[in-house]
Amino acid sequence: MRNVFKVFRRDAKRIWTNVVALVVIMGLAVIPSLYAWFNILSNWDPYGSASTRNLKVAVATEDQGADLDGARLNIGDIVIDKLKSNQSIGWVFVDKAETAREGVTSGQYYAALVIDRDFSTNMLSFIGGQLNHPQIYYYENEKKNAIAPKITGKVKTTVQEEVNKAFVSSLAQGLLSAGKYISNTDGKTPLTDAALEHLKQMDSDMTTSIGVINAYISLADSADQVKKASEALSKELQRISGDSRSKLRAAKERAESQQSQSSGSSQAGQKTADYIESQLAGVSDYLETLQNQLADGQELAEPKINQLETLLDGLHSQINGALSAVHLPARLQARLDTFNQRYQTLRDRLEGMKAAARSGQSTLTLSKQAADDCGQLLSSSREILEDYQSQVKPKISASMDSIRNSMAEAGRLLSDAGVNIDAVNKILASYPDLSGAAKGDLITARDHLSQMQGKLRDLINQVSELRSSDQYSMLIKLIESDPDLVADFISSPVGLKSESAYPIANNGSAMAAFYVILAIWVGALIQVAILRPRQKHPGEIPGVKPRHEFWGRYLIFFLLGQVQTLIIVLGTLFYVRIQAQSRLLFWLAAAVASLVFTLLLYALTYAFGAVGEAVGVVIMVVQVAGSGGTFPIEVLPRIYKILYPFMPFRYGINALRECVGGFYSNAYAIDLLHLLGFVPPALVIGLGISRIIGGLTHKIEASKAGSDLWA
Repeated sequence: MRNVFKVFRRDAKRIWTNVVALVVIMGLAVIPSLYAWFNILSNWDPYGSASTRNLKVAVATEDQGADLDGARLNIGDIVIDKLKSNQSIGWVFVDKAETAREGVTSGQYYAALVIDRDFSTNMLSFIGGQLNHPQIYYYENEKKNAIAPKITGKVKTTVQEEVNKAFVSSLAQGLLSAGKYISNTDGKTPLTDAALEHLKQMDSDMTTSIGVINAYISLADSADQVKKASEALSKELQRISGDSRSKLRAAKERAESQQSQSSGSSQAGQKTADYIESQLAGVSDYLETLQNQLADGQELAEPKINQLETLLDGLHSQINGALSAVHLPARLQARLDTFNQRYQTLRDRLEGMKAAARSGQSTLTLSKQAADDCGQLLSSSREILEDYQSQVKPKISASMDSIRNSMAEAGRLLSDAGVNIDAVNKILASYPDLSGAAKGDLITARDHLSQMQGKLRDLINQVSELRSSDQYSMLIKLIESDPDLVADFISSPVGLKSESAYPIANNGSAMAAFYVILAIWVGALIQVAILRPRQKHPGEIPGVKPRHEFWGRYLIFFLLGQVQTLIIVLGTLFYVRIQAQSRLLFWLAAAVASLVFTLLLYALTYAFGAVGEAVGVVIMVVQVAGSGGTFPIEVLPRIYKILYPFMPFRYGINALRECVGGFYSNAYAIDLLHLLGFVPPALVIGLGISRIIGGLTHKIEASKAGSDLWA
């Protein structure tokens, strides 16, 4: 050890007494930190709105608009107005589509959105029964920048989702608002109650008329009393005819109006029933996907389990929300209860998996059990869908058809009633000329009225049965819901709640681990490129052996590397001001990385000379691309996945990320131990292999010097 410090003191004295050498050492200490700081600052927040609003995206509309009930509607202009209030992108609104496309081609804009000329017409095409999808054309310039299209690409998806959501919400709100006519026709009375009231009034009038005709027929048998009786009856029927005519006219108009309203409401009810069916089918699809993920046979970390729980909770809310709007038969309600119980069982199983993952235990067994639980939950979901399709949906459709038919029959009865009452009044008015034939006409009229009254009473019974049916109650419950609330749910039935396991304030902090580790390696690489690892005059100090020279000279590299690391860490924490859960542990991980990197590169250069320097550059290049610092290792080519466990960068970056995002169990210590695992191979190269190939290395260095091209 004494000889090691002799070598170190000699080298330190030479540096201290040589101004040029001291300036070079100071430069070596500072340069790597600049590399780290500038790269972190350049990546500080490239995806935030403050940055993305500088990306120019052109917007143009060719929409010609469309006519709707005599009004001119231009949905393209509405989309443009919405985009003007969006500050996340640098929108540039141009007058012509060709200008937008040319701007993308020339590089003036990163992308462009062009609204089709038939956008409004196609958006409203469903009203006429011919469905045409409206189009928004998206153009992008992928040559201009590699990352910009990924950012602007999210814009097209966002615009499409917002337009679709607004359209579905408005359509559902309109249908449900129209359906209010079924449950509330005049602010007080439901449609079926109003219809029953008018039909019963008609029945009462018909009973009165039949009674009058029967009395007239009886009086016709007595010629002496007929004339007096006819005068009285004529007056009575005139009064009844006048009253009935006004009542029948109002009733007919009301029935025709309600028949029209019931047709629109029937369509609304059918569309709602179809929507609920699609929601139940969607739950089954999602559950099948969830079951496949759980049965995949891979270890699941806690963040992945949290994502599965979020998806499961959304599906649970979706199926209960869809069925809450309808009255469920006993069997379907029992199946829903079974679904909720199996949901809770799977939820508890996922919590158990989280606890196992948190404690470092395997989750494979629990994952298979959770896959079985999910299979049972999927079975319940499919049973619910089958029962809904076979029990509930057909009844809703039948109820709507019954309402339509009842309203049509009521209209026909009202029209016939007015004609027959007028006919009766004419017969009575002509009584003074009555004969046997006239009496026959009265009997015919009475029989017709009796037949009409029988049909009317059948209609009254049908409407009464409909009013008390479960299907009608189910339909009214759905229609009486808040249209705005239901429309909002239909337009976006599944909500996504994001919870970050290790929240990081900005992208610069997230990238800091990679750039700090890279700067430390660059600093070590510059050292071996400028400073000489081997003694120029071996044996200059008496009693010093090669291993003493190795360690004595390495102390210079080690201390300079630690100074480099300290400057990098201090600037990153207090100048750049990245997020850090523990500043002390952040420095410790960086210091260990510096120890490993300087020793490894020093040993390579000590053993192989210039070839060792080249190997150090190659190792750096491979690690920059394949250590997971920028892209996840899972998306890289297979060769990087093979080399990944042998890259020092991997463990240094992971240790620093623990300090930035937050610590999990003993992952930090494990990463440092793995990093220190590169020390023994470095010593084998520096102290073992260097002796074996020392002569060869000396010849290579001599040959290099003889070329007069290298220093």
